[in-house]
Amino acid sequence: MSVKPASLLRPAIGALTALAPALMLLLLLCLGFGALPSDYTPWGSDQLDYWHETLSMREAGFAPGYYGYEEHPARIGRYGGHGFMFPLFYATLSRLTGWDFATPVYLNTALLVAAWAVFLCMTRPGLGRSLFFLALSLTFTPLFYWQGVLMQEPVQFAAAIVLAGWCALLLERKRENRLTAAFPVFFFTFLFLVGLLRFTWAFLAVPLFFRIRTDRSVVKPLLTAGAFIGLELALYVAFVAPYPYVTSVGTMFRQAIGGNAAPLLAHFHYNATEVFTNQAFFYFNLVSYEIFFFLLVSGVVLLRSRKRDDVSQAPRAFPWEALAPSFLIVFIIAFFFVIHIINGIIIGKHVAPFLLFGILLLSGRMPLKYSWLFVIINLLLFPAFLADYRSAHYTSYVRSALLRQYIGEFKAKIAPYVRYEPKVSPWCNTMVMVNFPGVISGLPAGVAFNNVYASDKLQEPLKSQYVLVASQGQRDQLARFNDLEFLTATQYGDLYRNKSSLCFAAPAKP
Repeated sequence: MSVKPASLLRPAIGALTALAPALMLLLLLCLGFGALPSDYTPWGSDQLDYWHETLSMREAGFAPGYYGYEEHPARIGRYGGHGFMFPLFYATLSRLTGWDFATPVYLNTALLVAAWAVFLCMTRPGLGRSLFFLALSLTFTPLFYWQGVLMQEPVQFAAAIVLAGWCALLLERKRENRLTAAFPVFFFTFLFLVGLLRFTWAFLAVPLFFRIRTDRSVVKPLLTAGAFIGLELALYVAFVAPYPYVTSVGTMFRQAIGGNAAPLLAHFHYNATEVFTNQAFFYFNLVSYEIFFFLLVSGVVLLRSRKRDDVSQAPRAFPWEALAPSFLIVFIIAFFFVIHIINGIIIGKHVAPFLLFGILLLSGRMPLKYSWLFVIINLLLFPAFLADYRSAHYTSYVRSALLRQYIGEFKAKIAPYVRYEPKVSPWCNTMVMVNFPGVISGLPAGVAFNNVYASDKLQEPLKSQYVLVASQGQRDQLARFNDLEFLTATQYGDLYRNKSSLCFAAPAKP
């Protein structure tokens, strides 16, 4: 029996859609840097955090030193300002792949390819929508921006794609076809785990608990969703080390909303002026405008009058199933848009996964011709993306060999003095530094680090055993801690031992 070429078209488009992250990564690296994924070396504060925390989780489990800021650890556990879920996830995957500098780039790509494949299997789009998903997978620039480095965003994008497929299934279920018990259990377990990576995903529980309810009750799903969100928030706060100057959720809200409203308005006015004067502006500022456009389009789509019943010609009952996309668009993206304001500049990387989730979910509820607007916008952003991509990732790829040499030299220099001891106080396996030197990835697995943004936030006595000081200015900031014993000089600063720590066994000397 012969196979018609037309029957192979949709599977071929689907395969290309799933492979788009791998193809675009190779294309961007080869054309932009003449590099391969294996050339990547993490360099920069968050990348170093994620890389070394994953190394420690892999080798020392839940018992490394304390990661965090200014010696303020998490209430529970020893991992830093991003919590323990990300290092646990990648450390688990690394059991199969090993863990080297470039390993996370391959893991990022594999996760995104798998996520697109799962999404397409869940939604089974027709030919027209398959072409749209292919175009979106080849043009959604925020995904490509973070795929080639070790950040949490690639995992967030993969989660957004899978959640969009799952929510599409949930929204398509007819009320008379009751959901199996396994569906909501697996879905909310997945949502809960993703929420431990980034708490805002937990708010999806509100519309989705309404969707799976078996009666017309309003109070019960609200209470259930509230309990889900409350438990998620409690665990998230407990396992995440406080960021500098942010010691509570209330403080975070006050700083983000109250303190930055005026800078935010000034920021948009400034960028609007630049648009008309053809001056340069940051790529992620443009992503922020794309989010505004998405809110506008989605608002129009959701406010359109619904079709009337063909038989009765009477308006349908209140569309409870529309709560999911409505709540998402009006609340979740807006929530992230506000909460991640720093000095009036929106961090597009935090909102971009929610933007992708919203586009994928909304594309199934609007005419296909309107969905292509998002592809057009992504194409318009491409020149700014390419310029920013090369600037942001140049060091990690083009200077990779030199960076690895620096890391190796630093590792050899501190080896006689700094080592992981599993049976001592966590502070004995902790180093304090006043900046984030890229060579810090040369620390032994299990030896954590605390960054100091303001030395006055450090409380006496200093608890960490090791102190790395990169300049005399930094040494002056720590002058009040006079129990520092010089150990050795490295190319990134002097290494000291804190004699006031509770670590009585002095490090071995060469």
